[in-house]
Amino acid sequence: MRIESAARLASPAGSKTARSGASGFTVSTDTAAAATQAEAAPAAPSLDAVLLLQEALPPAERRRRAVRRGGSLLALLDELRLSLLSGEAPVALPGRIGALLGERREPSGDRSLDEVLDAVELRAEVEVAKFDARRNR
Repeated sequence: MRIESAARLASPAGSKTARSGASGFTVSTDTAAAATQAEAAPAAPSLDAVLLLQEALPPAERRRRAVRRGGSLLALLDELRLSLLSGEAPVALPGRIGALLGERREPSGDRSLDEVLDAVELRAEVEVAKFDARRNR
């Protein structure tokens, strides 16, 4: 947008709106009307509000999600163990474990469950690191 003169932007003395050229675009100069429109418009939810709503899950739901995540990690670790014992090279499995570890874990609200999940995640991280070290040799 190019502004050539400030005089073209000023609205006439008794007018409530200023028109810009032939495009039909109208700018309101009435502050009371603008305030009413701002009050009438619904506020968009902020990121903080969305995160608070996600964290406001019932304790049973948070616990259920934490148990499901821990069970998935344990199942992948068991699959990794079985493939290593059978002599197979689990090419995609460490990547799947790493992807699950990369997801944000929500606190379950149960301190002892969170401690167990911390231990499971640590074990999974160690196994992925060991696999990566073997593959890079």
